[in-house]
Order: sequence, then structure tokens, then C-alpha cells
Amino acid sequence: MSWPSNPLYPQFMMWPQPPVLPREMSASEPPPLKRGSHLVDLPPLTPGLANRDSGLAELGVAMQQVNLLGEVASTQPSPKTSAEPDTSSINRLPFELLSDIFILSLPPVDRSWMFGETIDAHEGGYRDPDIPCHLRAPVVLTAVCTRWQAIATGTPHLWTRILVDDLCAPRQLHWTVLHLRYSGYLPLVLHIHTKFEDPPSARVALLQALIPHAQRWRDLVLFANGLSLNDMRFLCAARAQSLASAKIHNASIDVHEHFWAWAMSLPSLRRATLGLGHNITALMNQAPGFWQELRDLSLMNGSCQTPKVLQLLRTCPRIEMLHVDCFDWARRRNNNDDDLRVVQAMNLHTLLVVNRAHDTHTFFHHIHAPRLRHLAIDDSARHSTAESRRQLWLAVAHMLTRSGPRLKRLLYTGNEEQLMDLVKLDALRHLEELSAYRTGATSRKLLDLLIIRSGQNYLPHLKDLSLGPTYGEKEAALDKMVLSRKGILQVLQFLCLLHPIDLTVLKAASANWLAVYFGDTPYGWGSRSASS
Repeated sequence: MSWPSNPLYPQFMMWPQPPVLPREMSASEPPPLKRGSHLVDLPPLTPGLANRDSGLAELGVAMQQVNLLGEVASTQPSPKTSAEPDTSSINRLPFELLSDIFILSLPPVDRSWMFGETIDAHEGGYRDPDIPCHLRAPVVLTAVCTRWQAIATGTPHLWTRILVDDLCAPRQLHWTVLHLRYSGYLPLVLHIHTKFEDPPSARVALLQALIPHAQRWRDLVLFANGLSLNDMRFLCAARAQSLASAKIHNASIDVHEHFWAWAMSLPSLRRATLGLGHNITALMNQAPGFWQELRDLSLMNGSCQTPKVLQLLRTCPRIEMLHVDCFDWARRRNNNDDDLRVVQAMNLHTLLVVNRAHDTHTFFHHIHAPRLRHLAIDDSARHSTAESRRQLWLAVAHMLTRSGPRLKRLLYTGNEEQLMDLVKLDALRHLEELSAYRTGATSRKLLDLLIIRSGQNYLPHLKDLSLGPTYGEKEAALDKMVLSRKGILQVLQFLCLLHPIDLTVLKAASANWLAVYFGDTPYGWGSRSASS
């Protein structure tokens, strides 16, 4: 499965330069998500490199060597020189291939980089290596040798992510200048985290360096601790006409208001994250045209009653991706809920909901999403009751039945009995990825339901399946399920396998056609790697 990964890699959508989205969503399917990706995240920073045909068997060895670069981090480039040429396998690769490898070796984008949160905010690590994102990977590459320095500085896509998180250090501004210089004319992703102890002169120097490149800003994530209104006015003087996404946290009310007044005036802004401190009603009234064009919205860390969230969605007819983690902790259902009109979310293809209230089911009863393809629901809030959870999943089933979408991905966090009811829905017949990682111990009944046999063919297109703790049992339902899905299932993950269990079938499948994970660790027997 893909969601619960260690946050992340940007693999969701290709954005043109400058990022201009079509006014109408085409009738075609939404872009597929690769395994290991998240539902809501930054668009790719690089062109599609995976499709280039290298034809070199040394690529795997080269990638392993590049991934060790974090150990040689340096604040200033100091390339090594040698009288003898370096004949290691990686340096025999051509310039273009090394450039591609360097791009692929960039640390994954973790939570601090994300435009909006994913379900990973509530999941543990999952399948991806824990690589620290704070390492300035391009600067590390320039410090290895003169050849690598030339390749790194000649590869603009390496320098498009600018992370500023320590303005007290002089090197921070130096790194920023390097990224601006070597990224050429490519769009930029900016993550700026200011602190109260930052020298005011350092903030001014940073803005003076960034603002001349404002026409290249594509994504702006701002944690504005200590940022003054004068600083914000300086930033908002930038003509960031290509800015596509904006997020601000930890700022004072006047800084928040000034930022959004500026951001909502930009013609290309299509993604927004609103959190604690945002007056959603005031923003809706301030720039109605902005909401009409919005494609991607995260509502998080705030407190909104369900009717207000639904009202906001009615002003966003083009919304494609929605993350809701702001439901008010209502203690009882509003008597007027039955009078709410259903929201027609005709373009919505990705929906993430965190259940933090007793009436979240009201949201699902009042949304119609026929193009929904990716659904993730975190229903693990401590204050949720068994009854509220039961109502939630009944409402989800009602929404799926009423909307009739062809769901491709589902992250499920309810109990197993409710999952078995969902599996039987027609809306899940085209499901390709199912994460039931947090449903508790996997029972024989669920495994038996997933066996493809005469007269029973649920989830016939399932390629990626994640299960909780799984026991061995005499009926060997796990083995039967695996064998019945040969040629269809590609990835199988367990939180753990509980003994006694016979691994013969899993070993044979893993050696030939199935990638198997225990926890977040790929496991392979024989000649085939489970991580391939």
C-alpha cells in the first residue's frame, strides 16, 4: 500500500510551467498514483525520469552509492582532486545518467515539506527509508569531487527545493543563494520556517534574495513564528504570478489576514491550506472568485462545524483534492442536519478525512462524488465512540453507493466487520490498493472473503494489500488467498505474522511474483527482491 509511507516523495501530478490548470476537468481518469506515494502532496519537482531507457546494469549499484551521500555533508563545496582518475563504477556512467541518479537520490519530502498533511500525520513509518530531509543534498553532492560538482551545478532540477529553517546561521542565506543560482529558470518550492530569535536583518536579507525570483515561486509553505507585519508586507510586495499553492501557520492574526489577501489575489493559486487562526467565513466573502477556481484544499488544525465545511465546498465547484481535519468536536447532532443540501463534488477525485468529532458521518451523508478515486479516512481519534464509528462507516458506505465512483485506493481504519461490508460494494470492484493496516488482527473470515473462487470474486483488480497482525491457521486461508490472486496481486504487507505459521507459500510467491513486506521492511526469498 501507499499511504502510510514515511512522508514523502512528490509523485502526484505534473504541473506545467507556469502552473496553469485547465478550467474544466477532462472526462479522463485522474492521474494515477504510484505505489509509495501519498494522496496529498507536492507536485513533482522534476520531469518524469523513470521512463528514460538507460540500459545500464550498473544503475542499481550506483543508486546504492549515491544514497550514502548524507554521511559527507558539508556547508561549503570543497571538491577533492586526485592525480589518478576515479574508475569506480558510478563514475563510469555518463553525465546525463548521473544527473538523473542525483535527482532520484534527493531525500524524500517529509511532513515539514508537505503542502497539506496526508494520512501519514496519523500513521507510522511505512516502506520508505528514514532519510533526514534537512540535509542539503545538492550541496553535499558538490563536495564529493570536481566531476560531481560539475554535474550537480549543471543540473537545475536538483536545486528547486529551498528549505530555510535556521536564519541564525550565516550558511542558510548562502545555501539559498546557491539554490537560486543553480536552479536556472525552473519553478521553485519554498519552505520558510522563521523563529522568534531570528535576527530581523537576516529575515530582510532572505526576502531580498528571494523576491527577485518571485515569478518562479510555485509552492510557498510558511511557518511564520515571529514574522512581523512589516516582514509580511515586504514578502507580499512580490509579484508571484505563478504561485500555485500557499500555506501559512503560526502567524499573528494580522499577518494571516495580510498573507491571504495577497495570496487570493494571485491568478494562478489553486491550492490552499487553512488552519487554526483562519476565519473561513471572512475569506469566503473576501474573494469569491478565488474559491471558484480552487482545485486543492486542506482544512486542518481548526474548528468548523459540518454545515460550515459543506458551505465552503459549495463555493468550490472545481475542487479535485480535499483534506478535512477540522470538524468541530460536537457533542450531539444538530437537529437541522437533515435540512442540509447535498454538495455535488463532481470533480473530486481524492478525499482524506480525519474523524475528530461525533458527527463526522453527517459530512459523508451530504457529499456526492461520482469521480472519487482515492479515499483515506483516519478513524482512530480517542474521543470517538463505538457508535460514532459505526455511523461513520455506514455513512461512507452510503456515500459510495449513492455516488457510484470507481474507487482505486482505500485506506481503512475501522473494524474488520465493517471492512467486509465495504469489500462487497460495487464501488470497490475496481479497487487496486487497500490498506487495512490498522484494523487489528486479521481474521480467517476476512482472508476467506478475499479468496477468488467460483461464485466469489471480490476486489478482482487488487494489486496492493496491507493487513494487520496475521495468524497462521489450519485452514491456510492466507495461502489460499495469495495463490488465488497470482497474476493480480503484486504487493502484500503485514504489520506482522504471528506464529505458528507455515511460510512455504509466501516464500515461493516472494521469490517469483509477489513483493512482501513485514512492517515497513521489504522481505525477499530467493532471486527476486521483494522491494522491486
